[in-house]
Amino acid sequence: MKRIMTILLTLTLCTCLAQTALPQDLTKKDLVREAKAAVTHVDVNQAKLMWDKGGVYFIDCREDKEFRQGHIAGALTIPRGWLEFKIEELVPERDASIVLYCRSGDRSSLGVLSLLRMGYGRTVNLIGGWRAWNKAEYPVE
Repeated sequence: MKRIMTILLTLTLCTCLAQTALPQDLTKKDLVREAKAAVTHVDVNQAKLMWDKGGVYFIDCREDKEFRQGHIAGALTIPRGWLEFKIEELVPERDASIVLYCRSGDRSSLGVLSLLRMGYGRTVNLIGGWRAWNKAEYPVE
């Protein structure tokens, strides 16, 4: 009986310790805030200078329907849910310059963090995303 109690106590203790080691109750806002703090951002004017210079991939990580309604001229589309799966097909060079954007900057911040972890070290987030670019009346399709 004493041995069974010791085993049960050990299992209970291990379960409690395992649960406390995991992050608890993270919300979407928490994840976005952490991503935004960890990645590099460019404003719409800096992004336009990069666009003018060329040699930069502009990737729209909004859904296909959003992309079809309008996007930065010349941008590629990879919806956020497919980014990690499709990026190597469209951008095989991990040292490529990439500006990732979405509607406002939340999804793209998460995407930039993933791409950095995958070795795409020259990836930045467009502050304000599509909204900022469109409002600035920069080239769109």
